[in-house]
Order: sequence, then C-alpha cells, then structure tokens
Amino acid sequence: MGNRFETPAKILDAALGCIAARGPAKMSLRDVSAAAEVSRGTLYRYFKTKGELLTAISDHVRRGVGAALDEAVAGQPVASGRLRAIADAIMHYGDDHPEVSRVIEAEPAFALEFIRGIFPTFVAQVTELLEPVFDDLGIVQEGTVRREVLAELLLRATSSLYLIPSPNPDEMTDAVVTLWASVAAPAKVGDPGPEDDA
Repeated sequence: MGNRFETPAKILDAALGCIAARGPAKMSLRDVSAAAEVSRGTLYRYFKTKGELLTAISDHVRRGVGAALDEAVAGQPVASGRLRAIADAIMHYGDDHPEVSRVIEAEPAFALEFIRGIFPTFVAQVTELLEPVFDDLGIVQEGTVRREVLAELLLRATSSLYLIPSPNPDEMTDAVVTLWASVAAPAKVGDPGPEDDA
C-alpha cells in the first residue's frame, strides 16, 4: 500500500533533479524514469505526458511546503511562537528538500514562474495560521494594515533567501522575526494616539 503513494513522490523528486540538471525544456520522461529508477511503464502509469508531470511537480512542492508550515505551527501552542515557526519552516525547507533549492539555482526563470503561481496559496495559508497573532495586533484591529499584507510581507522576506542565499540564514531569521514583530507590535492600552499628542 505504501508503494502506491511513495512511487509518485519518488518520481516527482527525481523530476525536480532532472529539471535542475537539464532544464524543463530538455528534460525528458526517459531522464525522469532513469533518475527515479522506475520503468517507463511505471512512470506512464502516473504521468502520461511531460505536461502532466510538470503540473504534478507544482502540486507536489505546494503540498510539501504547505504540510511543513502546518507541522511547524502544530508544535507551537503559544500564538507568539507561530511567527518564528513559520519563518524557520520556510527558510529551512530547502535543507530537507535540496532538489527544490537546486532547481531555483539552476533554472531561476522556471522557478520564478512557479513561485508566482503558488504564492497566493501560501499567503492565504500563512494568513490563516497566524490568525491568533493577528487578533492581538493593533495595526490590524485599527485597519491600518490588512492581515493578508502582513502575511505576504513575511513570505516575501523569507522566500527571498532562496533567490539570494544568506551565509547566515539563522541570523536572517532572527532579524526578520524581530523586525516583523516590532512593526506589528500589539497596541498598548492607554497609549496616546496622534491627536492626543497634538
């Protein structure tokens, strides 16, 4: 039963490696079957055309990142810990899935188009996962900044490290979390507003 689910994932991971090595245009189903160490017949059982395979790759990565985000937040019962958990999950996803990082480095045009396609999905997911955090933010309660914009800001800051890697990703995580938290700090009860200061 496990093979039913493991084989497609194995093929898709192999396909990502082939894209990194040869590019999406030159990659063939023959290349993928060889890299995945499965027969052509097995490959065609799951993906009949190259187009189907490329579409499935997008879904495969989207599901993988989405699951990593859900898992990271599930281990954070305290709302304040969710921000760092999400930032860490995004920044270190490539450590567990190096084939994704290789595609971004070797085929930036393909990767950029792919990221643009799935980005709105992750904005929606992160917005939902950070709901308990947003509920306490003054700038959200006051309508100054929409929660979707804050989620997008976090995603843009963290995902940019895949395009321009940092020699100190953990330090960057600390900086992103600190800056985000300071900008979106909870409103203090009794703080004077702009009109009160005038």
